[in-house]
Formats: sequence, C-alpha cells, structure tokens
Amino acid sequence: MDGFGMQITRDDGVIFASPEFTPTVLVQVMDRTADYTGDVSAQHYYETIVPNAKKCFIFHKILSTGSQQGASGGVLHYAEQGPNGFWRVHTTAGTAGLAHTIRFYVFSEFVANIPEWGIYFYKDGQLVYTGNCLPLDIKFWERPQLTTPAPTMPCATICSVARQLTQGIPGTNPPTALIFLFCFTGFSSGIITPVFRQISQSAGGGSADGFSKGCAYIETSLYDQYYKASLGYA
Repeated sequence: MDGFGMQITRDDGVIFASPEFTPTVLVQVMDRTADYTGDVSAQHYYETIVPNAKKCFIFHKILSTGSQQGASGGVLHYAEQGPNGFWRVHTTAGTAGLAHTIRFYVFSEFVANIPEWGIYFYKDGQLVYTGNCLPLDIKFWERPQLTTPAPTMPCATICSVARQLTQGIPGTNPPTALIFLFCFTGFSSGIITPVFRQISQSAGGGSADGFSKGCAYIETSLYDQYYKASLGYA
C-alpha cells in the first residue's frame, strides 16, 4: 500500500486500486477476417495502436466457428514490430486453407481511451489509470497429459504450438510419414487444438512426436462485455 496518495478499497477493506503506473491493460480489440481459401501461403498483417517502443501482448479467438472441426486448418498469429512504428499482428494459415474471422485482444501499458467522466489517476501530471481500464488477467492452462481437459469457458490464446504428430501413409515403400503441427486456438467454448499445418513428408519415418505442456490464455467474457465502453468504441 502507498504511504500517501489515493487508494480505492472494496467494501471488505481490501485494496482495489492504488496505481502509480499503468499496468498491462486492454488497449484495442480487432475483429478481422483472414481468408486463405485461395492461397494457404498468404500472409496477413493487422496494425495495432501500440508503438514499437512499448510492450505488446496479443491473444486471439476464432469467432467464425464453435467447434474443433470448424477450426480445422487453424491460424497462428505473431505479434511483431511493424515498419510503420507500431506493433502488428501477422497471421499464417493451416494446410486446410479456410477463411476465419478472428478477434484479437491487444494489451499494453498505456491508457488508450480517456472517458468523459469517472475516476482518474495521475502521477507527475501524467495519466496512469482510469476506472474504465481493463487489466490483463492472464492464466495458464497446465496440460501435463495430452488428454488433460481444456478450459470450457470462452477463451483467447497467445500464439503457441500445441502438438506435433507423425502419421504414416499405408502401403508406401519405403514407409513414408507426414508430420503435422497443431496450434492452440481460443473459441466460444474454451481452447481447442485444431490441425494447423503439414510441415514435412519424409521416407523412413518421422521425428519423435511431442506436445506442449500448456498455454497462456485469457477468459474473454468480461472483456467482450466491457471492451466497447472501456475503449470508447460504444
């Protein structure tokens, strides 16, 4: 607790807010359609409002499907510093070459919108927080086993690969194997791991399979409910 300044407490006396700096908060929400039906090698880029000099964390959730089958093909996104001075989202498609509508949740360490009224926190004349800010509440799905159940509430995941699978082609001589990657994807009912991309085909077998022990994610219900008011979109 600060020795001076302003603190907001809950009715049970627990400190709710006493910021002297801007924590990692939601600064932008983008709904974009990445269409790979004509070219699975296409690269899509979506610029954010976060300057390259600041930290940036991006999570994604597929809006265009509510099933594992519908998300087949998957989408991986990468947060990268863009040539125009702002972080951007770079997406790549899975082998299936589908069109997916994706929601990106962008977090950084500045106040993106100043509401017309409410509670404001300043330090040395600089606005560091408002009552409308939505802080990043990051969680981690621990997956010690491949069959560990995933979260079942609406989620968005950070970019990560979930699994590698080697599958032999029957009747080939010499034996030939296809190697696939799966990706973590958030959707309306939790986290799914659709097939992302065939990465190689090799004679004589493939490399050892493996899977990720989990992924970082956010539960999106609260952000979906309040992001328009928080960011001034409403």
